[in-house]
Amino acid sequence: MGDSERSGDWFLAGRQAELATVTDALGAASRGKGRVVVVEGEAGIGKSTLVDAALGRAGGGLRVFRAGAEEMESHRPFGVVAEAFDPGASRPEFAGQGLMAARADPQSISFLVAEGIVALLEGEAPEQPKAVVVEDLQWADPASLSVLYRLGRWLPQRAATLILTARPLPRRRELAALLEDLAERADHLVLGPLAEPEANELVAALIGARPAPDLMAAAELAGGNPLYLQELIGALADEGCIEVGSDGRAHATRPLPMAGMSAAILRRLAFLSAATTELLQVAAVLGVRFRPAELAQLLSTTATSLLPCFREALTGGVLHEEGDRLSFRHELVRDALYGAVPAAVRAGLHRDAAQALAEAGAPAIEVAEHILRGAVKGDGQAVSYLVAAAREAAARDPATAADLWARAAQLAGPDDGMRAEAETGLALSLLACGRTGEGEALCRRLLADGPPAAEAWALASALVRSLLLQGRLKETAAAIDQILASAELSPRDHGRLVSWSSQLQFWQGDLDEAGRSARAAAAAGEATGDAATQARAALTLACVANCRADLAAAVKLGARAVSLAERDRSRESYEAHAHRLAHALILADADKVEEAAAVATAGLVAAKAAGSVVGRLFAHLEQAYIGFFSGRWDDATAELNVANQLAVETGTGWQTAFVCLEAWIMLERRGPEAAERVLATADALLAGGASENRVGWVDRTRAACHAARGQQSQALGLLHQAWETCRRRGMAAEYRLVAPELAGVASAAGEHALAGEAADALDRVAARNRHVRSVQGAAARCRGLADGDLDHLLRAVAEYRLSPRRAEHAAAATDAAAALAAAGRSEEALTVSAEAVSLWQQLGADFRVSWARARWRQVGLNTGARGPRKRPSSGWDSLTPAEARVATLVARRLSNAEIASELFVSKRTIESHISRIFAKVGAHSRAELIARSESMPRG
Repeated sequence: MGDSERSGDWFLAGRQAELATVTDALGAASRGKGRVVVVEGEAGIGKSTLVDAALGRAGGGLRVFRAGAEEMESHRPFGVVAEAFDPGASRPEFAGQGLMAARADPQSISFLVAEGIVALLEGEAPEQPKAVVVEDLQWADPASLSVLYRLGRWLPQRAATLILTARPLPRRRELAALLEDLAERADHLVLGPLAEPEANELVAALIGARPAPDLMAAAELAGGNPLYLQELIGALADEGCIEVGSDGRAHATRPLPMAGMSAAILRRLAFLSAATTELLQVAAVLGVRFRPAELAQLLSTTATSLLPCFREALTGGVLHEEGDRLSFRHELVRDALYGAVPAAVRAGLHRDAAQALAEAGAPAIEVAEHILRGAVKGDGQAVSYLVAAAREAAARDPATAADLWARAAQLAGPDDGMRAEAETGLALSLLACGRTGEGEALCRRLLADGPPAAEAWALASALVRSLLLQGRLKETAAAIDQILASAELSPRDHGRLVSWSSQLQFWQGDLDEAGRSARAAAAAGEATGDAATQARAALTLACVANCRADLAAAVKLGARAVSLAERDRSRESYEAHAHRLAHALILADADKVEEAAAVATAGLVAAKAAGSVVGRLFAHLEQAYIGFFSGRWDDATAELNVANQLAVETGTGWQTAFVCLEAWIMLERRGPEAAERVLATADALLAGGASENRVGWVDRTRAACHAARGQQSQALGLLHQAWETCRRRGMAAEYRLVAPELAGVASAAGEHALAGEAADALDRVAARNRHVRSVQGAAARCRGLADGDLDHLLRAVAEYRLSPRRAEHAAAATDAAAALAAAGRSEEALTVSAEAVSLWQQLGADFRVSWARARWRQVGLNTGARGPRKRPSSGWDSLTPAEARVATLVARRLSNAEIASELFVSKRTIESHISRIFAKVGAHSRAELIARSESMPRG
């Protein structure tokens, strides 16, 4: 329902500026660039009138998706967005994106529904401009608000304008968060009362004559509210209190005091019979819209017997038909009738309505709406209805479920058996909807009370998952230890928790304990037939083997973890992270880049099938790592952007991993100042308790920044620190990155023993991995730098030519060219330096090219160029090769999904590329990008 009678849509006095804003926003969608508009104001102030007028001006070419939230449906998950996009629940595209997906993770489902809406908008007449209008957000359910939060970020990029309307009060926390998020990106219109001239104009339009001062004095009771003013003037006219005098102006013949808008509305309804008024007051308990049969059942009669009253209300314009329901002409009419019923009577009517709806087989959530307004403490039947509704909501909207569980727990008596279920459900739903502080505290309290085994596992797993996703590793480990020591768990659940503990021990750097716990978990998983525990245990053992640089064993164990997860296909098996966190990265470390990419893609597919947004986040992070190591830095940057966006969307920690990759790329491309700006974020994350993810990367990256400035002492200190951390923890897998850099800086500083120690350690790693060319290359480079051995440096370049690791190849060639020049072998030096420059340029590493040439000049090697031709910062020439490929496909009018399919990446990755393309070429939409592409000179 809107907030102005449709008969008044034509009147917009005093709202011309606001109308222009909304109209322009809708026009922007037609020009290929959508916007977001928020319209706030009290009931009756004219929000819907404004939107209606703007839509009317937009013309018939605009596709409109529109719905309004209702008070009595404020706990129906996705109620208002489903009404807007799929009112008949008939579009499989929408439902299939997560709304009804049984397997979808409750924490991910609003994200999936939002993606489904975007897919629907992109799939239906993609060139047609669209508007999404959602009104009365003060009544919207939390799931719908969560979807709108995402649409507010996504839709403007897709030439669809989002218009939201709301009253100032009530305001649930999810609505406050939505409006806060939109504050800087939306046109925020606040409709205030009409000024006196506009109020005079409205009264004149209503009565067909200019109002005299005495009439306007009576109209001042409306306080400038257009709807109230219409009701007030209507009431005066109905009672014959207005007449046009000889001066041609309308006068009030007698004063008519009003207590407020509700009184004005009720006075206007005085023409109804007493029976109809009473019927409508009971109907108001059911909401703005109601089914006649439900009202008849509440009154213990038949719909036929109520027909005369329905006919009178319809004829009088109080009700109108909406499909199989009747609806009050305006929600304020319903509010006035509802408010006229004494509070105690209303509560009783709500209890009766709940009973009637339950007997009629209505969904539990509909029954719950009335329970929430009519139940009293100790009402066991009411508690059972709320528990049923909370169970129904929990899988789709944890925030709504949390409200219902909380109310059930409040109503339940101390001896009510459902109280424990309600409190457990509340704890789980609080965690699932992001209220982690409340949820974790309640989980801990309930676990301390010694719940039954089934409840203990549900609470324990939810608590551990919440802490783990936030990257709070120490707290997670402590919680697991406490639960294992105190909670009564089944052998199966005990094994699962031990498998989680093994992963925590690995991430905290205790490889020995991680291995022992993983082996114990694997045995427990085999004994209980639990594939998820076996998969997680195999994963931990694979990670341990990889860190110890036993890459052949790591690949084998990683493959076993994947096999177990894919054979079982349960959510628990998938969340063992076999695809996302281990096997693909292990394969990449073993130089098996193509296999790694295939496994990472399989992980992304599995995450989508499981409805896990967190799973998708880590799949994109995997792709970023693979792109980084294999030298596809543009793709890696796009994947990092997607992973970071998903981390923000899900409240997931672990951003340190993204930051370290980004910082290294920034160093090589733009220099140490750019890298250190990114590293400042890593410092803040680590200070807040985050995990580094890849051991020693922050120190190593900052050391490289110092080395690039010639600050060798600072570089040596940080590299030595990174080296000691890796050595102490047994992280031999990181030696190939840290050891060559340490050997080079240490040798230059005269610390030959330290350089030799690094080379010896890396030689031992290379001896165990003779089939991995990048390890052989790293060992040869390290030995060459430690001993000043030119043959080893040249061997390193030769080994790296057989490896996919282009950045390390370029670094080895840079070292070899400098050594050759210093040895007087200038012709060979020029050849190898050209190889290095070519590799650095393929990576877009402009800073590193300049730095390398400066280094070579110091040893007498002039490569014949002052520096690389820098890529412009804007315009078509600023596009990277990956961005240029995407721009070409956009110009061919392919959709994001089609481009993703052609380039074998995800649609979100393409969106990341397109955002960067827009920024570089100054386009604001696909249409504008296509037009600019077509206008470029050819040939």
